[in-house]
Amino acid sequence: MVTAAQRAGQLPAGDPERLSALLLALTHGAVDLALAGHLSPTGKGRATPAELADDLLGYLRAAAQREAGPGHGGAPQAGPPWPG
Repeated sequence: MVTAAQRAGQLPAGDPERLSALLLALTHGAVDLALAGHLSPTGKGRATPAELADDLLGYLRAAAQREAGPGHGGAPQAGPPWPG
């Protein structure tokens, strides 16, 4: 799945196994933090695990688009709903 997303320009180039591990680590860690009470939309972290995963994917999409340069990668993708 990661390799296909890299080929489509939705994820940046790099080792797909390592990127998969990064995505798994973020999602697993975010869920673990939420279950332990250290992450919530109204408290610590100000996000849900899904929102953090969306944020990471948005940052990775933006990096992939920068790698492709102007005129590549189709229409810009909406990023995560982070403030600012």
